[in-house]
Amino acid sequence: MTPSHPTVLFTSLAIMLGVGAWALNPLEAQLVSYADEFSFLSIPNGKNVLSGILFMFVGVYGLTRRPRFDLGRDVLVSMALACISLMAMGGAISWYHFAPTLLTRLIAHLVMSLAIMNTAFALVSAQLPLKGHWWLLISCQAVAVATPMYEYWYSDKRYLLMSEVFLVLLVLFSLIRVRSVHYSRYLSRSLIALCLSPLCDYWDQSISKASSYLISGHTLQHLLWSLSALLLLRFLIVIKPSELNAPLTVTS
Repeated sequence: MTPSHPTVLFTSLAIMLGVGAWALNPLEAQLVSYADEFSFLSIPNGKNVLSGILFMFVGVYGLTRRPRFDLGRDVLVSMALACISLMAMGGAISWYHFAPTLLTRLIAHLVMSLAIMNTAFALVSAQLPLKGHWWLLISCQAVAVATPMYEYWYSDKRYLLMSEVFLVLLVLFSLIRVRSVHYSRYLSRSLIALCLSPLCDYWDQSISKASSYLISGHTLQHLLWSLSALLLLRFLIVIKPSELNAPLTVTS
């Protein structure tokens, strides 16, 4: 397999999801109520508020851990941006659940989108020869800002949803490519957490009732998102570029 094949794969994936989002019927974005509407430690919607803070700790972890192996500057910059976005995401998500308004939702989704797109860029640039292509990184920032702004102005969340799907599929394809290396387990566990999180959110009320209101599905979604982000950062910290690029070597 030549290096151009995964480039075409990832580029095609992004284009197909963009076209798919455009072809979808608008998905109305509205302020929704969550099962956790109880005060916890005298904090309104307390468990949703406090669980959001976990993203801050994940971001700090990523910023304070030095990758074990030499990665390109593109990867390191996008990793740093993802970690900073995660730290901001912790505060923004907690603020949104404490005082749910269109503005606080916009801020929460903006930093979440930045975290998603920069993590996606780090995963791609760690596997492909993208060094020096700064316009790609800048394009990711533009997409990350545009998707929540579109949701805010048009009350339509389909593009934001597709950016989340993009990260999930990117983790899946990355796992397929590097499944032979031992640290691919971080990707597989992250993928499981990402896939379970929307189910927990969908069954928000049911999980809350089943747990005797100990934890809601949406709070559990926050925990799974935090775990997934931690595992992805851990993967990027311990990866060895020579092993990542091994699947690209042409065998005789």
